Amino acid sequence: MLKDFIYDIPTKVYFGQGYLSERPKELKLCGNRVLLTYGGGSIKKTGLYDRIMTLLNEAGLEVYELSGIEPNPRITSVAKGADLCKEHDIDVILAVGGGSVIDASKLMCAGRYFTGEDYWDLVKKKAPIEKALPLITVLTIAATGSEMDPGGVITNLDTREKLGRSDPKMQLKYPSWIRRIPTPYLRTRQPADRPIFSRISLKSTLPERKACTCWINSSKA
Repeated sequence: MLKDFIYDIPTKVYFGQGYLSERPKELKLCGNRVLLTYGGGSIKKTGLYDRIMTLLNEAGLEVYELSGIEPNPRITSVAKGADLCKEHDIDVILAVGGGSVIDASKLMCAGRYFTGEDYWDLVKKKAPIEKALPLITVLTIAATGSEMDPGGVITNLDTREKLGRSDPKMQLKYPSWIRRIPTPYLRTRQPADRPIFSRISLKSTLPERKACTCWINSSKA
C-alpha cells in the first residue's frame, strides 16, 4: 500500500547542451577561486575538460584541480580536496563526472570548514556540519541520482568500511547547491558500454536506497 509522503527537490536542473557556456557566470557569484574535481580522465577523452577549462579561463576564474577520484570514492580523496579548499581558500567546487565524483565533492564542501583531525569523523561519527561550500556539477552519466540529494557514500580502505553521510547543509541548493548540466553531444563521444554501466548502477542503487530507508524507519520505531 502506497503511503502518504512529501517529495521536495530544491535542486535547480539545467538540461541541454547550450546551458554549459553560461555556467561560469554562476560560479563567479560564489567567488573567484574554483576547485575542479573529476575522476580518471574520461572528460579529457571526450573533450569536455578542454571546453570547461576554456570557459573558466575566459571568465577570469582562478582554477585548482583534483583529479583521480575513484569509483566508490575514498576518504583519502575527500581529505585531499578539503585540504586544497583550505589551502587555497576555495569559494566553490565544480564537480564534473558521475555519482562518485559528486559524492566525494559534497564531503569536500563540508570538509572545508571541518576543524577536526580526521575527516572520517564527518562520515562515521556524524561530526556536526555547520557550513559547506557551494557545489556546482556537470553531470556526465545518469545513474545514482547524487546530483539531486544531500548525501554521499564514502569508502575507507584502512577500516574496510563504506558508509554514507547525509546532511541538510549539503543539500544541493544555494548556498550549498548544484547545477546539473547533462550535455547531449557527449553521447556520441562516450564509450558504447557507458549506458550499460549507467543502467546497472541505477538498478542497484534504487533497492539499496529503499533498504536503507526501511532500516532507518525501523530504527526510529
